[in-house]
Amino acid sequence: MWRATTRGLLARRLRLGLTALAVVLGVAFVSGTFVLTDTLRHAFDGLFAETVSDVDLVVWTRSPFEGAARQRERLPESLLDTIRAVPGVEAVEGVVQGDAQFVAPDGEAIQHGGAPTFGISWGDVSPLRIVDGRRPERDGEVAMDAGTAAGRGFAVGQRVRVLLQGPAEELTLVGTFSLGDRVDLGPVTFAAFDLETAQRVFAAEGVLDLVNVRAEPGADPVVLGDLVASALPGDYEVLPAREAADERARPVREGLAFLEGALLGFAGVGLFVGAFIIFNTFSILVSQRTRELGLLRALGASRPQVVGSVLAEAAALGAVASAVGLAAGIGLARLLLRLLDRLDFAVPGDLPSCSDEPWWPRSPSGSSSP
Repeated sequence: MWRATTRGLLARRLRLGLTALAVVLGVAFVSGTFVLTDTLRHAFDGLFAETVSDVDLVVWTRSPFEGAARQRERLPESLLDTIRAVPGVEAVEGVVQGDAQFVAPDGEAIQHGGAPTFGISWGDVSPLRIVDGRRPERDGEVAMDAGTAAGRGFAVGQRVRVLLQGPAEELTLVGTFSLGDRVDLGPVTFAAFDLETAQRVFAAEGVLDLVNVRAEPGADPVVLGDLVASALPGDYEVLPAREAADERARPVREGLAFLEGALLGFAGVGLFVGAFIIFNTFSILVSQRTRELGLLRALGASRPQVVGSVLAEAAALGAVASAVGLAAGIGLARLLLRLLDRLDFAVPGDLPSCSDEPWWPRSPSGSSSP
């Protein structure tokens, strides 16, 4: 019976091949969707996690809407003294953030695929780490993330133009930095200023967007968070740094969930159509083999053996085609990631340390090439 089953598979290679193709495409679409979206989710979760490196607590105003991280009111700078006086607090730093877009030497505004162009103040409690040069300390100075600097050919000491809320300003590039241990920030760009300059260019004189808090060695961040919260009015929220990073990442996760649902919808249509093709193909194959199966019965094969041979063909075909489809899905996801790279929307990479040699140079267009 096994020999007959094998010969039956080989005798109908074309139709079984087309059936296998339907299975391969369906599995490839589904697995490729999950691999692509999970890769993007992991990359951006890691990027947002680095935004709270060396930070234990984040203090900001309560949002009037659930999860609306961008709808928060600014808080007064005088709040720093109140937080600093809480026992167990080692360091406190006010943070101001906004949009800051670098301009390339050819006059092109640097923005990769519509990705954010962050501007942020740089203080003592910050996830930013020097790669080259120093951090900005006075008006007229700016620092740039090392990935953008390497990709666009900027060097410490040169003058760069930055688009801000007001008119563009020409500043001196005094340093490049990583975000925690991450140098490759993908399509995202960062500009860093000293606090006073950030307050000026982002129209935040005397106010802050949030406060980063670092606990003393040995202090429990959870207990410290309760102490800081009790010292502040009820309008403010104190979160562990990791929770704050998760909230910042929520809009990206929601966007990826929408993308995943849309791609799975297309994959589902393919699977639905493929299921009919597979069903009809096997129905035709079985009907064409009526005489063959009858002859097997006449030669002594039992009914379970005949049914089992047909099921064995389907199982073998499904297993092999599914394995090929899974591999094809992984390849499809890698192809789409490379396509995003070509479209100037490189996925943030993982690097062991910002002190290592550059991972690979970026082309002037911003895309990366291994």
